[in-house]
Amino acid sequence: MRLLQLPEHQRAQALQIAQQEWDYATPAERQETQDWNAENGYCTHGIELGCCPAGCGS
Repeated sequence: MRLLQLPEHQRAQALQIAQQEWDYATPAERQETQDWNAENGYCTHGIELGCCPAGCGS
């Protein structure tokens, strides 16, 4: 992980920038989103099953 290459005092700011500017999510946050999608009828792309152009749920 490149974050670990930064000095420790810069890591929190780097994560904040990644979250605000690039929609970064931690692995746990991504898993939570995937779980919610699966439980609520959405594919891994966050699109309603049967409507995804990638063919998810077809």
